Amino acid sequence: RLGFANAIGIGISAVGMTVFWVILLLAANEALRLSLARRFDGPMEAIYAMFPIMGEYGLYILNQESLSWLIGGSVVAGLAAHMAGKMWR
Repeated sequence: RLGFANAIGIGISAVGMTVFWVILLLAANEALRLSLARRFDGPMEAIYAMFPIMGEYGLYILNQESLSWLIGGSVVAGLAAHMAGKMWR
């Protein structure tokens, strides 16, 4: 019985966490690709390089269209989960 506002908040939190992990995995994949191309001297340098790569990927999401789709989708997903929870209780 959390209500619609909490359902929306949970949806936005879930999308935020998903975006973080996707950006982290994409940065790890890019760092691995660069490592295999012998761009780094050691494994720690590749790990340190992941953070600027994450920043670059994060900048791609920081436009109005991407953010509006992410927030709109998270609101719909949160409300759908709330309705499903009420239906199958």
